[in-house]
Amino acid sequence: MSLFKTNSVKIVFIVTVLITSLIFNHDIDFWKFKQNQYIVLFYMIVFSFLLFIIKTQKIKFNKLDLIIILVLFITILSRFFRLNTFNEIHIINSFVLIIYFLAIKSLKLSVKEKNFYYQLLTLTGVFLCLYCLLELGGYVNPSNIYWNMKGNFPNPGPLAGFLSILFALVLYELFQKNIYSNIAKLISYLFSAIIMIFIIIKSESRTAILASFSAFLILLYYYYLRKRVFAKYAAFAIIFPILFLIITIKSTDSIAGRLLIWKISFFSFLEKPVMGIGYGMFQADYMNFQAEYFSKNDTQQEILLANANTQAFNEVLKFIIENGIIGTLLLLIGVLWISKNYNKKFTSAISKTSVQSIVFYCSFAIFASFSYPLQFLPFKLLLLNQIALQETTTCLNIPKIKTFSVKIIGCCMSLFLLFIINKQYKAFRNWKEASELQFDNPTQSANLYKTAFNALENDDSYLIHYSRFFEETNPTEALSLLEKAKETGNSPLLQLKLAKLYEAKRDFEQAEKSLLQRHYTNPHLFKPQEDLLDYYIRRSLFYKANWIAKRILQTPIKIPSEEVKNIITKAKHYINNNN
Repeated sequence: MSLFKTNSVKIVFIVTVLITSLIFNHDIDFWKFKQNQYIVLFYMIVFSFLLFIIKTQKIKFNKLDLIIILVLFITILSRFFRLNTFNEIHIINSFVLIIYFLAIKSLKLSVKEKNFYYQLLTLTGVFLCLYCLLELGGYVNPSNIYWNMKGNFPNPGPLAGFLSILFALVLYELFQKNIYSNIAKLISYLFSAIIMIFIIIKSESRTAILASFSAFLILLYYYYLRKRVFAKYAAFAIIFPILFLIITIKSTDSIAGRLLIWKISFFSFLEKPVMGIGYGMFQADYMNFQAEYFSKNDTQQEILLANANTQAFNEVLKFIIENGIIGTLLLLIGVLWISKNYNKKFTSAISKTSVQSIVFYCSFAIFASFSYPLQFLPFKLLLLNQIALQETTTCLNIPKIKTFSVKIIGCCMSLFLLFIINKQYKAFRNWKEASELQFDNPTQSANLYKTAFNALENDDSYLIHYSRFFEETNPTEALSLLEKAKETGNSPLLQLKLAKLYEAKRDFEQAEKSLLQRHYTNPHLFKPQEDLLDYYIRRSLFYKANWIAKRILQTPIKIPSEEVKNIITKAKHYINNNN
């Protein structure tokens, strides 16, 4: 226990938690992916518990820390007001992040210890890059038919974004003059920078490349250009063409697609501007707004850009939509307090630590402006670690609490969350077993599904699985479960399931509504339109069948295929035979 009390060992454990989140970040296997969430939360809580146990110093808070905690509470409350329960995995996750942040705040690191933390981050980035090289070489199966390298993320984009933040820290070290007196250190950081930028470029993530390039420009300006007027203007003259090349080096469709998403997202904010739609609810609500938008707008260019999207591709916009004006105001205050110490326009008064923080926050902010890093726990841990471990400047006048009392409170909160996570995990195990026994032992499967319901009633995947149990025996119950699933995880597949069940119940109005929503969610796809055509023909709604057949012929082809040709031929035959 005395060894664990040293800051160096605590730092190793902090980075170990980060590495654990990377290892269990994503899995193509559905059940492993679900299980991994609980494993990481368990590690975080155990680590926080140990930090509270061996805590020897008082926790000092500044106003920024209070804002970070309040913002996390806002996310909890916004989701609670939507779901009317705290017993839900996303809310539990936010509570765990608060406890983790408080535990990390108990650490008071020296400059040397902070450098050790950044060195371990660099080493983590290098190992991640080596793993990616093994994927590229075919030695590790990336388990994805579309990408041969993803570094245990769902796709190469978040991987490159994670590395771009670590790359900024590596660049900072390379810009220090004293590094040239230590050849071994120089070679190690050069190797780290080269392998990271190789993987970033190989990922073809323009946002990550832009974040990396921006970090380089900030450091170049601060260390070499800010006192050289001519060089400064010359640099600015070439920056914008380079930025333009980075953004447009591939197709501009992804940029136009993001603009379309932001445009449609604005309408969802107007629905609930004060408290927002609820933390984590963008993926459920966005498709409804996109379907409504395309039901009123028929622009072919926008139709080709639309997809069954669940991400805002802008974390600030997503936060505003989900948490409303109240949460946004707290976020703005937090940003102001982060930047308060870094608003001196790079004067000589800025400390080295401040410059390091600037490149970290800038890289993070740029990537978050065009992607979705906060959907992944490793990014959240990186950000919370950076905020918690920086210097505490303006401390709040909080009533003095004895160190022993802080230990008791922190440990009790950790143990309570551990108990809740364990209950959730048991429910997950019951769900998995119920799914496996659904056909072999329906009675036991039904009991297991029912046992898991209280803990997992807001998990859309669980509700969809549970609904399958009732599709033939109790369609009304199946419909009820699917409608509830739609509240937290809308998707075209779910809409199709709803349409089939509503049609079987002869609720034709709701069946048509579900099929139309499925079509307008992906207006460029032909299969949902074919399903609508078949539905109208079955219902003898010839006027509507004629309408959707004509719409099929007017839909621009994004990806030619034999199936698309057959659907178009089918629509032509219907029009020719019924006009």
